[in-house]
Amino acid sequence: MINFFKKKSPQKKIERSFGFHNIGFHGDSHLLSVVDYIVDNYQIEYFIETGTNVGSTLAYFAKTYPDIKCLSCEPDKTTYEHALQNTAGLKNVMVYNLLSQNFIKEVKQLNSNIFNKTTLVWLDAHSYGFEWPLKEEVSFFTENFPSLFLMIDDFKIPDITEFSYDSYKDQLCAHEYIKDDIKNTTYELIYPNYTEKTSFHHPLVGWGLYSFGNEIVFPDNLADKVKKAF
Repeated sequence: MINFFKKKSPQKKIERSFGFHNIGFHGDSHLLSVVDYIVDNYQIEYFIETGTNVGSTLAYFAKTYPDIKCLSCEPDKTTYEHALQNTAGLKNVMVYNLLSQNFIKEVKQLNSNIFNKTTLVWLDAHSYGFEWPLKEEVSFFTENFPSLFLMIDDFKIPDITEFSYDSYKDQLCAHEYIKDDIKNTTYELIYPNYTEKTSFHHPLVGWGLYSFGNEIVFPDNLADKVKKAF
């Protein structure tokens, strides 16, 4: 059982933004190193993102790893069009103008073999003007992908108050909110374990990494930047 710190961390104000950045994952260098390590060491074949926004993370990932197939969705039409422009010419990218709930159904119909591929998922569809799909997303991915690295953006980090996180209708974007929706009960949960801001354009944003079917052993240069929840 995770005990959440009683002092409330700063919650991120949810608002629409069309600002594009050439670097993804908020520009957090420690998070970028974690992503790089997973991709380089666990034979990732697919990157699936929910909540493209204008495509900063999607474009960054697709350019960095051109051999990995990248799928993403953005429900807002105007934001989706920005994402298309920002990922134009990237042959390994497909962006859908769909709600996440409908997008994951599209993923299921796209190619049944995708479930046999080691996949990195970035859940970020808890944003401007739309119902949270987080519980449904977690249920879908953990039920269908046995070899999965599931990352959730805007996540509540226990005991570290410097990280912002999202909330919706008095629910926190946190492990306690989704734990009953995790279908594969054998997993690791990893949190950031640092307080320094490394991004040039963004404050600290919480994230959680769930690993299914793979035990992650981080190298020395990352070991002190992460912590396992249990």
